[in-house]
Amino acid sequence: MNVTRHVAEVGDAALYLDPGRLPVFRGLSFGLGAGERLAVIGSNGAGKTLLLKSIAGILRLDEGTARVRAESGMVDPRWVPEAVAYISLGSGFHPFLTIREAVTLAGRLVRRWDASLESELTHGFRINVERKCGTLSQGECILLQIVIALCRRPRLVLIDDGLAVLHPENTEFFFKVINRPAFREMGLIFATQNFGLVSTFATAALDLNLAAAADGAGRSSAAVAPRLASQPGEPGLATPCRAEPGLMEPASMKPGSMESR
Repeated sequence: MNVTRHVAEVGDAALYLDPGRLPVFRGLSFGLGAGERLAVIGSNGAGKTLLLKSIAGILRLDEGTARVRAESGMVDPRWVPEAVAYISLGSGFHPFLTIREAVTLAGRLVRRWDASLESELTHGFRINVERKCGTLSQGECILLQIVIALCRRPRLVLIDDGLAVLHPENTEFFFKVINRPAFREMGLIFATQNFGLVSTFATAALDLNLAAAADGAGRSSAAVAPRLASQPGEPGLATPCRAEPGLMEPASMKPGSMESR
């Protein structure tokens, strides 16, 4: 039996709102395999951003663990910042730097940098590298973050709703690049409310609206389902307890439940 090599694991995770200790989510567990593309969906306030920031090591969970793969195994993401790339609408660059300068600086700050991929991405996204960062739109800032993230060759990329502001051609080009064999060891988690992205590009979906509903034991469950166009058992896809085309049925969320083995 094949065993998926996880690039990220969330175990019995909980975050609470103070005061009152109201849970944003709790009892949340899943494993993300290499090459998987997980869409985290949910309404505003469901905890998509908080979950991604916890996996990135930006926030600490109140309960449970978030771990990412390093050379030594699964570790706290704060120990291996080079393994995770976090992309969000709120991130920006020094306004007086050109795109070329921003990318060059980023490359000097990391141990690994793929210069040939940098050239391909800036060309594919039609980026004018002489533009000042302060003149960029939200979508252009996301594209610049994607270029820097992928050139670092991280094990895990987290995109917090940034795909929503991209032109469809840029979104398609991004997924075309990361679905190459060269990125087969990289995992992707992206937060979205766009179900078109889920059905077209995701290999699995996690519904945080369902994770907000606790069962009788005081725990919560989430929904994981394969992308709508997939077949259960296809390599790299989630296999829920039950799933019909067009539906996202609750599944047991344990580490490894995103595997179809």
